[in-house]
Order: sequence, then C-alpha cells, then structure tokens
Amino acid sequence: MSLEHWLWLAHRPGCSALTVDRLLLEFGSPEAVWEAGRSQLRELKWLRQSAVDSLVSKHLENAQHTLEYCASKGIAVVTLADEQYPDRLKNIPDPPPVLYVRGRLPASEKLAIGMVGTRKSSEYGMRVTRWLSANLAKSGCVIVSGMALGIDGMANRAALEYGGETIAVLGSGVDVCYPAEHEELMQRIIVHGAVISEFQPGSAPNAHNFPVRNRIISGLSAGVVIVEAPKRSGSLITADCALEQGRDVFAVPGNLHVKNSEGTNDLIRQGAAALVTCAQDILECYRGVAVQKTRTASPEPPSRRRRERPEPELTQVRIPEAKVEKLKQPMFSLGAEEQRVLDAVRAGAGSMDAAAEATGFSAAQVLGIVTVLEMNDLVERDGSRLRAL
Repeated sequence: MSLEHWLWLAHRPGCSALTVDRLLLEFGSPEAVWEAGRSQLRELKWLRQSAVDSLVSKHLENAQHTLEYCASKGIAVVTLADEQYPDRLKNIPDPPPVLYVRGRLPASEKLAIGMVGTRKSSEYGMRVTRWLSANLAKSGCVIVSGMALGIDGMANRAALEYGGETIAVLGSGVDVCYPAEHEELMQRIIVHGAVISEFQPGSAPNAHNFPVRNRIISGLSAGVVIVEAPKRSGSLITADCALEQGRDVFAVPGNLHVKNSEGTNDLIRQGAAALVTCAQDILECYRGVAVQKTRTASPEPPSRRRRERPEPELTQVRIPEAKVEKLKQPMFSLGAEEQRVLDAVRAGAGSMDAAAEATGFSAAQVLGIVTVLEMNDLVERDGSRLRAL
C-alpha cells in the first residue's frame, strides 16, 4: 500500500474531503488518481479547475517527509482502505481520507457517544457534563469530544476518571496540544484512547479547522449530546453535521434566561434533539448495541474478518453500496441562512467582511456558514477571500 499516494491525495490544495471521496469512487484508488492526466480529470464535469490544477502536480516529497516525521513521533497513519478506520466515520459523505492517530482507536462496534458544548461553560454545564460522561463511560460507551476548554475537555476528562475510553478530535495536528492547558489531559487520552486529526502533524489550531473537524466528532458517534451552547455556537454546527449524517442528537435543557442554554433549548423546541435528563435517556436508544465495560479493544467482528481484502500492494477503496448513489447526487440541502450567504457570494461578495455586510450576519455567523458551504464544494476560500463554485 502506498501511503505516500494517500497523503498526496488527502492534502491536495483545492480538494475537499468530499472531492477526494468522489475521486476515489471514480478511480478506485489514490494511485489511479495519481496516474490520471489533465485531460482525464477534465472529463469529470463536477471537478473544479483549481482541483484539476492541483491534481496534476505530481510531487510526493511532502508526503514522504510527513511519513518520516510520523514514524519518528509514534503517530499512526490510518487511511480509508485500512481495516482499523472507524466504520461509522467511513460512511459519512465526506470522511477524512487520512486520519493521524496517537493512541489506539477503540473497536468500531463499541457504542460511541459524542459530547460537545461551549468553551465558556457554566458551573451547571460542567457538572452535568461530568455526570453524563461518567455514567456513559461506566456503562461501556466511548466518549468522543474535542478536548477544548469547557464542556469538551470535561467530557474527555470524566470518561478517563471513570475508567472509560475516549477519543479527542483535534482542530490541529495531533502533535500540537490546543489548548496548551490540556497537555496532561492529552497524554492521558493517548494512553486510554486516541487523539486524532485529519490535519497534518504540525498544523496550527486555525479557527477554520474547528467547524471542519466537527463532522468527525459526529461521524464517529452513534449519537451526539449538546450540553450547553449559545446560539451560533460551534457546537450547533456539530449538531447540524450529526443530523445530516443521520445520527441521533440529544440536548440538555437549561435555564431559559441564560445565553448558554439558548442553542440547546432551541434544538429541543424545534424537535431536532431529544431532551436528556440522565445517561439512561441516551442508553435506552441503543438497546441491543454491544456495550463492553473494558478498555481492551475487542476482536474484529466475524463479518469483518471474513471480508475479502485486496492484495497488500493495492489500495482499492471499497465504498459502501448505500453510499455510492449518494456520492453521485448533491450532498447538501441548503437552509435559508446558507442560501443567503451563497447568494451574496455569487452576487460579488468576495470576502468574509463583504458577505457579513451583504447578509447582516455577524462575522462569526458567516465563518460557520462559509465553512459548511466550503465542506460541500459550494464556496472556495483563500484566506478571507471567497468565490462561489
């Protein structure tokens, strides 16, 4: 298997994870994409010109350097073709082609629950997060979160304190601890779970990375719990990703007069999330799902052991049948706010500030919406510059 070709494709400028997934459907492997010339790529009417220009650049030096660095730092590189790649994540429309992993990914069949919320959490939010995460972990669930300050970090921490497994999904490289205050927590997660990222080692925690990584938190999880989130919170982007991926969404109700509860209360009011008052409310939804009270990864399920595997030198990607037709269709149904921002960019709003002025949205709102549009290949961003595709 050529990891160099996987990394080359995964980090092509101008190629989103959705674009890479469609290329793998079209060509079957990263090596086949590598072999494709400009004329062959141009035949793909859905592939934008910037992606074509990027894909005809045939250089592996950066990929080779990254692999050498990962080997020296004990960072595992897991591709979509690997058996250890998480099954749930593999089935979302835009899975990361490559995951960088420190630690050990839990067995795919284990019940994973995402828990996210605001960084500026209240004492109530932290207390509820600790209580829910601890009880879910004691019941054998894997807790998936983002290791951020506030709710996310508490979810990861409580899972460890009660003997559970946890996954931290970073918006930086796995060798970059963000926030710096969580260095000790990060090291504990590596021992009793996994720290993962789709961003290359050394990548800084840029603001743009966090909304993008949120789809991984929901993609890894059977369901996602939003504990505390004001309106326009990044946690609500995770809830949106979960709904688009067909995941369950749960929300903890809060004080009607507190901003941190506006987002979660709205989710419940709109029927987008089930109300949660205890861990049992979540566990009841997954009766019959294997939940094992152990840190030891389980053997591969028999169905996976019997699956025919390609020869070692090949990297043919097996895309689930249920996903193939979806990849051939538009992946994203625009909401009113997304459509408004997209219309503004199409009308000439060529920057984040211009889009904010044209729509009346705040800069933070525009950032979140543009991120979603970019993930679905509707908008291209270069720094603060925007272009409709």
